Amino acid sequence: MAVELEQIPADEFAQLESAVALAEGGGGFKPSWPQDGTDLDEKENLNPHAAFGNYHNAGKPSKPPRILPASMQGPPFFKFQGRVICTDNPFEVEWHCQAALAMRPKAIGLDSEWRADDGVHLSQTALLQLCYQSAPRASPGPSCSSDEEHDLGHIYTCLLIPLKRTGITPALHMLLEDPGIDKAGVGVLGTSRFLGDAARLRLGWDISCRGLWDIWHRVDDYWSGHKGGLEALARTFLHLELEKDKAIQCGDWEAWPLSVQQRAYAATDAYVSLRLSQVITATPKRAVRM
Repeated sequence: MAVELEQIPADEFAQLESAVALAEGGGGFKPSWPQDGTDLDEKENLNPHAAFGNYHNAGKPSKPPRILPASMQGPPFFKFQGRVICTDNPFEVEWHCQAALAMRPKAIGLDSEWRADDGVHLSQTALLQLCYQSAPRASPGPSCSSDEEHDLGHIYTCLLIPLKRTGITPALHMLLEDPGIDKAGVGVLGTSRFLGDAARLRLGWDISCRGLWDIWHRVDDYWSGHKGGLEALARTFLHLELEKDKAIQCGDWEAWPLSVQQRAYAATDAYVSLRLSQVITATPKRAVRM
């Protein structure tokens, strides 16, 4: 035989619970359900069990979140702090490339992104990243740490060019084919199993990059047989940790506008490529130790 139970109104139930909590020395009870008569299921982000948690934990101080000691934490990820120019206006791209040609930098960092190949068609380069030193590097003082030196990155400019929206402008064409300006990057020449940035630009955009400076080829003078990616090279030569998020790395680089995360990822890669070329050039051969 079913017994019908009388339902206690929510406000009376809250008063009863508060009285019980005070009697037990709990310091009061605050119900976590709505007091306006609204059904619990109609409230978003409301845990129906939270009320009981409040009752059992009433009067107890909350525990601070656990923080790992510094010795157990990895180094923070490096983020490019320089000037980032991301535009799909071909006139702006032309202007900035003309400015780079006028400055005549010794080298520029080159990297590119594209949508993953489908196994049948070769994806065109979607985003071209060019990083160059846009002002003389200030000489760090004797107390300047490695991190502080990299904080001077504001004197570097990184140009992010969505080629499918801008095309190859005349000044960009001249910059890429200028043999007097090195284009430094990891794997820009490619391998027998990997199509490099230069080959993809040639096949997709009919651009023959000149002055290519492949870091993979140059690093053999310091670390024989090493074919690690940009992340490993940055850790070895620059003592930097890069955040390589697969979701961003394999994301849609043809989308526009680029997300904040995509812009930061792309600019950092081009900047680190340039810094690697600068550091490796100034490092005596066989000076790297593992």
